[in-house]
Amino acid sequence: MTYTDQAALVPLLRADLGISDVQAGLLPTALFVSAVITMLATASLADRVGATRMNVYGLGFSLASNLVFAIGPTYETLLLAKVIGGVGSGMAFVGGVR
Repeated sequence: MTYTDQAALVPLLRADLGISDVQAGLLPTALFVSAVITMLATASLADRVGATRMNVYGLGFSLASNLVFAIGPTYETLLLAKVIGGVGSGMAFVGGVR
């Protein structure tokens, strides 16, 4: 469930959690905003720990994000999962451009 590919799940999320289209749209927004903030915050970290380690950390956060999203019982949990995914995506992106 990375980036914006949850569009097919919106009807299911609306039925299960009772969320609006706006709330569903905030899920990828949370990912992208947290990814950009993470990229800005960790740019110099990649120089210290190395690109490979940054990619491993990013993959770990992304995996955790997908697991939390899969078992999340509430909208807030899904939103948190997307923020965690954004951190992972941001770290992996920084590691990938080094």
